[in-house]
Amino acid sequence: MSDQDSAIDRINEAASRLGFDPEAFLFVYAVLTRASQDLLLREGVRKHISALELSRRLCQIAVREYGTAASEQMHSWNVTTTNDFGVIVFSLAELGFIGTEEGESIDDFRDLFDLEDAISALLDSQRAQPRPKFYQFRLSSLLFVTTISAFAFAGYAKEKLAGAVAALYFGWLMTIGVACWWLTFRDRRTHWLPGAIVGTLMIAIAAVIFRFLFVG
Repeated sequence: MSDQDSAIDRINEAASRLGFDPEAFLFVYAVLTRASQDLLLREGVRKHISALELSRRLCQIAVREYGTAASEQMHSWNVTTTNDFGVIVFSLAELGFIGTEEGESIDDFRDLFDLEDAISALLDSQRAQPRPKFYQFRLSSLLFVTTISAFAFAGYAKEKLAGAVAALYFGWLMTIGVACWWLTFRDRRTHWLPGAIVGTLMIAIAAVIFRFLFVG
């Protein structure tokens, strides 16, 4: 029997004895390990994770992994309170999978917050977030295509095919010019002059085309 098989058997036995699904043990262990690695990478030192911080992280990862079914998934593991997190954490410590610090106890996890309320709050926060950038990009793309099409039709009405091509070129140059200016000042770059020059040049060329096509 391999070490991995032996570890899984020990987890299965502990989970069965305590009334949890073994998946709950694997979930807590994975989240705790990842949290420790994140702290090590971010701060350069190994840092203790409090019971409250770990419990919150477990709820966050559950919502991220299972979405609206997070509470249902927890219940399927027979995990209903933060006390259960503590039981699982210290069981993993007894099995030798993780370490604990002196003075820590299962009581650190006792009634920290209501799991149902915490998960509901996370889901509500997730719903309240702005639409993903994909939708913003789709909307801006639709606006861009509509505007350029309007110029193209106007150009075609005035100068036929040549006018339509010139109008499309005007729209493209104007878009690039405005984007250069917007990105330059949005990011507040130190070397802002090249972007401003390119943006100004593009807008100036577009203005000449517009004057030739619609004014001259």
